[in-house]
Amino acid sequence: MKDSNKYIEFLKSGISINSQLGCNIGCKYCIVGEFQRNVEKEASPQAIVSQLKSHRFYHENIPLIINNRSEPLFPELKPDTVEFLRLLKENGFNNPKILISKLPFGSDNMDVLNNNNVFIFRTISGLPAHVEPTSTKSNIHKILIENSHIKENTDAKIIHYWRPVIRRLNSSEETIKDMLTNVCPHFDASVVSGIRVTHHIKTLMEQFGGDLSDWNEDTNHKFLPPDIWNNILTCREKINPDYLLFRHTSCTISYFTNKPDYNLHYCKAKNLKNCQTCPLYNKCTSFEKNINENELNQYFKQLGKIFTYEISAKNTLKINTPIYQDELSFLKMATQYKIEASDIQKSGSERALSNV
Repeated sequence: MKDSNKYIEFLKSGISINSQLGCNIGCKYCIVGEFQRNVEKEASPQAIVSQLKSHRFYHENIPLIINNRSEPLFPELKPDTVEFLRLLKENGFNNPKILISKLPFGSDNMDVLNNNNVFIFRTISGLPAHVEPTSTKSNIHKILIENSHIKENTDAKIIHYWRPVIRRLNSSEETIKDMLTNVCPHFDASVVSGIRVTHHIKTLMEQFGGDLSDWNEDTNHKFLPPDIWNNILTCREKINPDYLLFRHTSCTISYFTNKPDYNLHYCKAKNLKNCQTCPLYNKCTSFEKNINENELNQYFKQLGKIFTYEISAKNTLKINTPIYQDELSFLKMATQYKIEASDIQKSGSERALSNV
């Protein structure tokens, strides 16, 4: 089923709501820029919020990611971002609300951050400014100073978004130590992420001095070499062993809302090694929810589709008919069931990325 409103999209970490598509900051690694070269602004926060609860992907526990198809705090877009937060607060949306930004929020309108379940993910990567234009000392200084003000005046969580980490550009031990020394006093946690690579981005990053020679040709997931993650963990133990480090956005949100990972990363064998270093490990691995077929059919009805399935002896739902990636992600997040599917089809921006 094709969703008609491209300004509401289900992503791997939540529901993306946007009043603008496209960004002009010009980060050289940006995967959005690969397929969204022209800025489109045809929606208003009021129109999006009014449609949200009736959208087939809406669920009150799934995070709302605000204007992430652009830079939400870009001066021309910030009023819309503030309006999103205000409308969601006034209309009783208790979902976690995510802002992913490279820019300061500013001293105005901080009331929308308070009592609103807001998580601000602030990108500080350590990349050179000719690769990431916002990676200047002055901009980073503004963000770090502002974090203290936000902490003093709101209950928003401030998360350091350490991404992308690219070998030879921002992965040296010295860079990692400097990053941890600078961010630990100013953030509630860091989430470390790699880079979504296409062949074009690989070539471009190599022109800037990066090394993606060990990239596994996977264009569907972010790439972070295991040795770099291990080096970050080792440096954390030396600098501040109590500082929280996560590998996924959903793990970070889940930790601060005192729930097992809503994105069920711990159910994948390939993630378990990373999971063992996560503060959520015991909560996630001890969580089990029995499959309720009445509940399941209600969610099928919400999606407007019927899927054939079976329930394994290990309490895993196995979907046997074709299912789009966003539909599968929604079912996992809404039900918290362990789900497998034999035929997963790409959807939305994932299809567009495949053609880049």
